[in-house]
Amino acid sequence: MAALACDLCGGSLEMGSGGLATCTSCGMAHSKDRMQEKIQEIKGTVRVDNSHMVDNYIGMATHALESGNNAEAEGYCNKIIEIDPGQYQAWLCKGQAAGWQSTLGNLRVAEAANCFSTAIRNAPDEELSVVRERVISQITAISVAIVRLRANRFASWPEADAAESIRQDLGAIQGAVNSLLEKGDTAIEGIWEALAVELNAAAVRAWSETIEPDYNGNDHPSDWDLERFIGRIESAMGLVELAISLSDEDDQEDVQRYENLIFFAEKRINGKSYMYGQFGWVRSYKTQWSSDAIAMTNIQIQKWRAGIQKANNSAVRRKAAQEKEAAAQRFESYWAERVAERQALEGEASTLKGQIEQVRAELAAIPGLAEGKELEVQLTQLNAERDALGMFKGREKKAIQQKADEVSARLQALQQTSGAAAAPLEEKLGSLKSKVKAITTELTQPR
Repeated sequence: MAALACDLCGGSLEMGSGGLATCTSCGMAHSKDRMQEKIQEIKGTVRVDNSHMVDNYIGMATHALESGNNAEAEGYCNKIIEIDPGQYQAWLCKGQAAGWQSTLGNLRVAEAANCFSTAIRNAPDEELSVVRERVISQITAISVAIVRLRANRFASWPEADAAESIRQDLGAIQGAVNSLLEKGDTAIEGIWEALAVELNAAAVRAWSETIEPDYNGNDHPSDWDLERFIGRIESAMGLVELAISLSDEDDQEDVQRYENLIFFAEKRINGKSYMYGQFGWVRSYKTQWSSDAIAMTNIQIQKWRAGIQKANNSAVRRKAAQEKEAAAQRFESYWAERVAERQALEGEASTLKGQIEQVRAELAAIPGLAEGKELEVQLTQLNAERDALGMFKGREKKAIQQKADEVSARLQALQQTSGAAAAPLEEKLGSLKSKVKAITTELTQPR
């Protein structure tokens, strides 16, 4: 008999107890009834048509999911998929149900991502955007819940192994997110910023709830107490550094995280341990920091302070860019609702500009106006030549001044004859320009 293949990915099925089978590739479970149907199909018998049950099962799965009965919802989804492997709603529901059944010992985020990507591939075009929005929302919420579980454990047990477990969970989430991007063509925006918040909060809680109380609970902490104190602080610092590295879109939050790193580093370097000697309690020499270690810490603190400045600058730039984009969207939205008004204003401005060109042509045609402008230029040049002559160039100055007076007299005569004709046109030109400016302001001012 031919090998039985998974309905989802075509992978090999591994038989378990009670007739159940699980795909070795994607983890999809196949019921005993489905396995029997697959065997009958291989033998050549007619597949049982239970398509009329799909809508009923979808309703039952949805109700179970909304009631928080995730295992029950997943069971109904499996029944639907057995009947119709391309039913996108079942895959969407199954992904959500599987993801929310994750435990610290059994993360099902990768399985959820596989289900979600299958739902996206099978969703009709008119439902695709809605499906993607739900996938983004659910994979983010599931991932945050998983990390929060680990974070709660770290807060009460801030040791290196607890921090490493969080890193491993993040690796699994990263794989799931990448899978959705590759298989479902869906980017999960905002997830890393949300997870970074959880990591930083875990470090802060660990300090306030466990690290600081355990260390300061003893008036004279031993070398062992200090070593544990330092190790725990370094575990917390590792989570904060990881939070900073997760995203480049949360600069303002990174400022606080850098400040947390500086706080932890200073607490670490200032930690003390004691030993009881002949004359009472004295500072232990075994765990005192060397001058080199202190110098290295100070260098690191300076780097974090530089990181604060960089993050602040980036936050300012990002805020300005966001405000600019928001203003552009408001502007486009405003005029999208006033298309006729905008077209009327643009038409009016075009007409006014035509009138301006006509008035300018009329001004240029006034007798003597062009000559007058040339005389103005000539008079300016003569005055400049006269002023440039030294104090002993009186004869030359007098000759230039005489020529300038002649030009000035001719200019005044022209202005008397052409000024009367130009004045009303200049006034009209100014009025037209003012109207165009008002329209331009109305069309371009922020909304």
